[in-house]
Amino acid sequence: MQMGNSGYMKGIFFILLSFFATLSVAQEAQRTSLGMAGSNASVEVEGKTYYVLSSVGQQSVIGVASNDAFTLRQGYQQPPIRVVGTTNVVDELDAIVFPNPTSAQVTVRFGAPVTTDILSTLYDTQGREIERRIIPPTQTFNLDLSSLATGAYILHLRIQGDAFTTQLIKN
Repeated sequence: MQMGNSGYMKGIFFILLSFFATLSVAQEAQRTSLGMAGSNASVEVEGKTYYVLSSVGQQSVIGVASNDAFTLRQGYQQPPIRVVGTTNVVDELDAIVFPNPTSAQVTVRFGAPVTTDILSTLYDTQGREIERRIIPPTQTFNLDLSSLATGAYILHLRIQGDAFTTQLIKN
């Protein structure tokens, strides 16, 4: 009888061990894409985890319609936050950016002479800074976008106290 009790205790021990081992490697919540094709991955850089999602058939993230209660965005994957744009932005700089959309680079041309450094900052649509450069005084310069993913970006230029902001589409 003693031998049977020992086997019973070993069985309970292994069940509890399995249960706690399962808890220690439990799954974590991750945003994912449900669809017929695509993938997701998490990448850790400098202690921060970034989620990369892709789906077949999604070409861009442009096209937003909203009212006071709802926001509708084009595409299968949606950010978990509401993206709110600014309106009535007054651009003090006279500048043109072309071609837009682009697949490789854009040219920025100013309408007035530039005599001081230009601060060029590129943001993604969630407001994260992608690139910041200080450009010596020039009337025209090029920005290389070939290494960026397809999508929409915001270019902000500042010369002393004057600013220019525009949306860039990378295809």
